[in-house]
Amino acid sequence: MKKNIPFKVTDNILNDNTDYQLCYACGANNTHGLKLKFKYEKEEMSTDYTASECHQGFPNHLHGGITSTILDEVMSRVCLLYGKWGMTASMSIKYIKPITIGTKIRATAKAIRQNRKLIEVSGKIYLPNDSIAIESSAIFLFIHSEKLLNMSKNFPQLSASWKSLYDENIK
Repeated sequence: MKKNIPFKVTDNILNDNTDYQLCYACGANNTHGLKLKFKYEKEEMSTDYTASECHQGFPNHLHGGITSTILDEVMSRVCLLYGKWGMTASMSIKYIKPITIGTKIRATAKAIRQNRKLIEVSGKIYLPNDSIAIESSAIFLFIHSEKLLNMSKNFPQLSASWKSLYDENIK
């Protein structure tokens, strides 16, 4: 989906630098988390991750639940291109190749179509040789600002960050 992005994407929007940072996927303060960092370039969201021993399923292989978490998180960031956060409504995954521990993977996501209530996104995980390990698609429902502000009321910096995102989107 080629579209002029209506919202300026910055590192502060894509990555949590607030008083929260507890998300399992992207939170720097979650000691058990993945600590993913996101960037936007060439009309795609992306993140890199090196398969860790503590996240394995079968011996020496990254757990499928971890890969689905990585895809869910990178795909959710596509909502930010429209100045909104979104929650996963549905997600499908096709596992093509296994990912062994120690392998650096790259996950990407892009918008397929969207309307004022939801967005459909596709995602992929690539191995170092650029072959596709996993393909995914998902639908995210945009979250109303009031719900976000209620969720974040105990984290003033997070709440202010979310409020400014929605305020900027209104302009």
